[in-house]
Amino acid sequence: EYEENTAAGRMTTDYVSVVENAHVYDVISLLRRHEGGLESLSAIYTINEEGQLTGFIPLAAIAMAYPDAKVNTLMSRDVVFCDEEMTDSEVAELFDKYNLLTLPVIDERERLTGVITADDVIMMLRRRVKN
Repeated sequence: EYEENTAAGRMTTDYVSVVENAHVYDVISLLRRHEGGLESLSAIYTINEEGQLTGFIPLAAIAMAYPDAKVNTLMSRDVVFCDEEMTDSEVAELFDKYNLLTLPVIDERERLTGVITADDVIMMLRRRVKN
C-alpha cells in the first residue's frame, strides 16, 4: 500500500515498542514473545498512550537494568526518526549521518508505524549499485 521508494515502503512492522510507564520486566516479556528477526531489536521504541513515538532505549540498557526499573528512567527522548514519505536517499543519509542500526518511521500523527533496519538500507544501496 506504500510506494516502494519511500520510508514506509522500506519499513518493517516487526519491531518492539512499549509505553513509557512500563517496567523493564514488561519489555523482557515482549522480547521473549517476539517472533520476528533480531535485526530490528537494537532499540526498543517508547510510545505514549496514543501510539506516538516518544523515545528509545538501547537493547543493552534493557539487559543491564533491574527488572522493576521504569522504562521512562532509561529512555532517551533524543530519537532520530523519519516520516512515511521520506525518500530512500533521505533515509540513507540519516543512517549515514547518525550511524543508525534502526530508524523508526512515523505517520502524520507522529504514531510509530514501522522501523527501517540497516540491513534494509544496505540491500537498497546494493540494488542501486547493480543498476
